[in-house]
Amino acid sequence: HTALYFNAVSTGPADRLLGADTDAARSVELHRSVIDDQGVASMEPVGELELPAGGSLVLEPGGYHLMLIDVDRLEVGDSIELILIWESVGSIEVTAEVVSPGDTMHPEGH
Repeated sequence: HTALYFNAVSTGPADRLLGADTDAARSVELHRSVIDDQGVASMEPVGELELPAGGSLVLEPGGYHLMLIDVDRLEVGDSIELILIWESVGSIEVTAEVVSPGDTMHPEGH
């Protein structure tokens, strides 16, 4: 499995991210990282993610992310095409770059 992170910024009304699709994986799920009372980290699926009007939706390590299930072999530096499915604006195609896991912990400049 591979996690995907990004920031979405709204310049208009609120919207909801309903899901995503890519040819690079069998399926894509919306997930949230959670830590229980004992400090054990796990992930749980969520149905949709809210993008507030004039605000932003942040997918980052330790929070919300897209989980790519049964991913094709990817190398650092590869790019994949991804379709984000929004409730109001519909499908938007984006390109995601594959980075090493360590690089996701320092999002400055992204």
